[in-house]
Amino acid sequence: MAAHPGGWVIDGDYRYAMDDLVSGAATDIIWLDPPLVLYFPRLLLRTARRLLGRAPPCAPGCAESWAQCLSRAGVLWWCLSQHGVVRARYRALLENGSGGGGTVRRLGGWGGALGAWRAAVGALVAKRLG
Repeated sequence: MAAHPGGWVIDGDYRYAMDDLVSGAATDIIWLDPPLVLYFPRLLLRTARRLLGRAPPCAPGCAESWAQCLSRAGVLWWCLSQHGVVRARYRALLENGSGGGGTVRRLGGWGGALGAWRAAVGALVAKRLG
C-alpha cells in the first residue's frame, strides 16, 4: 500500500486476516450484502456447472468432487453457515465504525443500493475530472 500512495483497492474480507493493516489505511470499506436468496442459487448453479464439467475449476488443478461440495468443508455449507456470521460482524462494524478511519458503507438488497452508489461515484469522478 505504501508503494501506491495515490490509491489502491483490496477485494476480500482481509480485515480479520490482516488485523488493522488494511482497515487502518482505508478511506472506505464497502460491505456488499446481497440477500442469501439472491446469491445462493447462483453459487449452487456455478458449483454444479463445475462438477458437471461445464465450467472450469475455480483454480487450475483444483477440481472439486461431489463429496467435497456437499461436506461441511464445501463452499455451499460455508455459504449457508457463515452468511449470518458475516452479516453480524459487518453490522457491528457499520454501527461502531471501522476502528481505523474508513467509512463503512453497506450495499445490500437486490442491486438498487449498488446502482445508486456507482452513479454517485461516477458523478464525483466526473466532477473532479471536469
